[in-house]
Amino acid sequence: MNDPNDIEAFVRAVLSKDKGMTMWYLYEGNPEDSNAEGFTPLTALLIKGSQMSREQMPSDTQEELVNMFAQAGAKFNRPDRKGNYPIFAALFADFPVALKVFNNADVTRRTPEKNVNLIMMAAGIGLEEVINFVSSDFNLDAKDADGNTAMHHAVIADRQFVSRMKQSEPRDVVSTLCELGADPTLDNNAGKTPYDIAFETGKFDAALILKHCSLPKEGMHKIKIKLNPDAEASDFYVHDKDTVLEVKRAILFEDAENFHFVFPRFKAQPQMDDMREFSDYAIRDGDLITVLPKMQTGARKGGRRTKTKTKKQKRVSKKRRSTRRN
Repeated sequence: MNDPNDIEAFVRAVLSKDKGMTMWYLYEGNPEDSNAEGFTPLTALLIKGSQMSREQMPSDTQEELVNMFAQAGAKFNRPDRKGNYPIFAALFADFPVALKVFNNADVTRRTPEKNVNLIMMAAGIGLEEVINFVSSDFNLDAKDADGNTAMHHAVIADRQFVSRMKQSEPRDVVSTLCELGADPTLDNNAGKTPYDIAFETGKFDAALILKHCSLPKEGMHKIKIKLNPDAEASDFYVHDKDTVLEVKRAILFEDAENFHFVFPRFKAQPQMDDMREFSDYAIRDGDLITVLPKMQTGARKGGRRTKTKTKKQKRVSKKRRSTRRN
């Protein structure tokens, strides 16, 4: 005879997709109990179930099981013994599954250790679907225990967390947060803005978007720039959208000494004002600029695109020519 208090059997029933036994345990047992690993049946379904292959745990089956927990009155705001809250565990799953959890829980809850909320965690993982869905419930500029906002989390970026949802690049997440009205100029407890962190960690495309997100928009022209052909187009602001130099400056970093480029192939001095020269580096279609990958760029000679040599390659070529002459 089955024991309604056998939590290990309850978890096994959930992960084996045994809907009949899951329903029995939900009504006869205690779904808030944790097993030896520290998971409740619900957090086991969301975390361990999402880590199974889609053949072993299809998304629609997982969604149906979550719905069974909701109908049985399971408490979606209770953590398991490991400290996993269902709203955060749901980030492992597909969006429809997570949506079921969000609709039955307090999405504004924070983690007890770092005071991180759902939108901060979603930004760090790169879950734009979640950010767009829950953004109206949050102050986007709220800070965690370290003073980090959702924008900081987006550029710190936890890519060790693997979700069944699409995980966007930091540049796309900060672009979404900018469009939603998040402030990119706030410091954390270490005195770092999201821009500082993005630049220091080499996420230059995200740093560029943050640079333009913080610009005053009055009197500026908005253009769309794809930082590579596969990226989403982001908003950039220039004084004169028809001046190539202005467009080039839009995708540069400037400090007190020199220019730092996201794309090393751009020339060292920002004096590019020849459209023919600019076309070696980007394609312009009206107000949309697409920056070309490095393999597609190079100097034009006689109307033909050739590969630009590095200083080291030039020295080797010069040495070879000198050897041949001797």
